[in-house]
Amino acid sequence: MIKRIYSILFICHDNACLSIMAQSVLRAEGPASCSAFSAGVEPSGVVSPLALRLLAESQYPLDGSRTKSWDEFATASAPQLDFVFSLRGPTLFDSHPVWPGPPRLVDWTLDDPASMADEADAEICARRALRELTASIRRLVDLSQDDFFAVSSLRKLQDIGPRGSGS
Repeated sequence: MIKRIYSILFICHDNACLSIMAQSVLRAEGPASCSAFSAGVEPSGVVSPLALRLLAESQYPLDGSRTKSWDEFATASAPQLDFVFSLRGPTLFDSHPVWPGPPRLVDWTLDDPASMADEADAEICARRALRELTASIRRLVDLSQDDFFAVSSLRKLQDIGPRGSGS
């Protein structure tokens, strides 16, 4: 198990669904081990009602769920980040702000429910994403402290994460 507290930021494009779900799952599955945050490149301003419903159904915490820009984590008063997980592919890291830390960047690519053509497909996608995030985050918090923070573990951190099509 992880022994020290790590600050982890989950990012996606709009910070409405995937990153909100990841933040909530990590807060429930490893609250003593990690401080979880979420942000977006271009926040939508509204948390996805679908994400909120699925999190509530799964009894994950919803407190503090709001969309925010990744720029909030690039200020002097922001928490020093240990890891930033992109949930929409490595290209999100192409023009990221300078975050205190500096954090290690990890790619966990998932399909975005917002990109689905209809509500039924969006719900299927969101449920799958929540299952994959839950399983990946459980594997993450089960890592030993040495495995978690070792430079060589960056590949392991990517490998334990979900792998959507990234479309």
